[in-house]
Amino acid sequence: MKFNKQSRKILMWSIFLIAVLSQFLPTLSNSYTNSDSPAHLANALLVTLDQSVNYPIEVFHYTFYSKFRVSGLASVSVDAHLPLPPMYLFLLYPFFKVLSPMVGLSMLYLLTALFSGLSALIIYWWVKDETNNHSAGLISGFLFAIMPIGYLYFAGGDFPQIMGQFFVLLTVFCVYKFYDNILDIKVFLGLTFLIFISLLIHLGSTIGLLTILFFIFLYYIYNLIKKDIKNKTNFIKSLFISQDGRKIIFYGLSVLIAFTISYFSYYHSFLDLFIGASSQSTTGTFFIPQLNQLYQLWRGYWFFILCIPTGWFLLKENKKFRSYIYLWFLVSLMYFILNIEIRFVYLIYPIVAIVSGITLNTFFDNKKYRKYIIYFLIVLFIATLIYSSNWWTHFPLYGGNGYIPKVENVIKTFRP
Repeated sequence: MKFNKQSRKILMWSIFLIAVLSQFLPTLSNSYTNSDSPAHLANALLVTLDQSVNYPIEVFHYTFYSKFRVSGLASVSVDAHLPLPPMYLFLLYPFFKVLSPMVGLSMLYLLTALFSGLSALIIYWWVKDETNNHSAGLISGFLFAIMPIGYLYFAGGDFPQIMGQFFVLLTVFCVYKFYDNILDIKVFLGLTFLIFISLLIHLGSTIGLLTILFFIFLYYIYNLIKKDIKNKTNFIKSLFISQDGRKIIFYGLSVLIAFTISYFSYYHSFLDLFIGASSQSTTGTFFIPQLNQLYQLWRGYWFFILCIPTGWFLLKENKKFRSYIYLWFLVSLMYFILNIEIRFVYLIYPIVAIVSGITLNTFFDNKKYRKYIIYFLIVLFIATLIYSSNWWTHFPLYGGNGYIPKVENVIKTFRP
């Protein structure tokens, strides 16, 4: 179903506002802070300090070490002593340098909510352009905006992950859009820079994005081999001489250059931690997902996870788009099965929204079922508000008794 230009504009920006306001508004409560707020606040304040600091610094249940200072930026060692990459701090720096700490903390919430809203818009544009169906894009973006998992991660203080998720989505989307023009030096440099930035946002996003990009590389290799077999040509010769082959080489170089720069800019100092984080198991046993993980998966995505199989058949005419989507899904599934960490499953969030939106749209395009889909989306939106309100009331109460004094203690520690 198609809408006129004005209707599309109104609906598109409504999706954006829903994604932002549903997450940000509860944080305006004076007593609102979530579980990781003290760490992110302390981390950002530490970056803005001009004075010397005696390490290690103990704040709340977080420990800061001097070895996590990189190019003048300080990364925090949290619990398992894992660093937060510097680009995340770079994005926060202006707010905490110019504004007061508590106002800066509010801006952190707003900035992160904006990233969620922008992710919803990218999903809308991607699905709309690929399916040539505005309603499919709007439903996909809307589901991303209201699915419980978005608020769960926001309420839990997983700010680097939310920012990382946006950059993973943006990078894969741009690779999809601009791959055919990658032989253009401007496109090549632009993609390389975007991948480099995205690899420095969040550790989990770095591992996930690299894996997705590698699978995309194999996808193009597979297509070239299949084409060579059909045309009875030599693969090695085709790889270096044909235009398709040179695109693969340039794409591989783009990812390799971006990773190399990010590695020597940051990750080489934490190679042991980087490897440790990528192989960590929450149970100590690989290939055995916990029942708690299954519960978390269902709680965060509701029944929409069941739309993954339907999307495969509905996108059979969009082979390239389907390949990107399901290679991404395969990476998320690998992390889930390997039982690395339940938080890594956030990578699947955009994919669930996309395939669920496309699935619902098949009924929405049928006049017989359209009103029921509209009713369903309205009920779903109300149910999400009710569900989220449990978090809105939980954190102010919990924060008022515990976290606000911790935040104040952080401010006194770093800004006496």
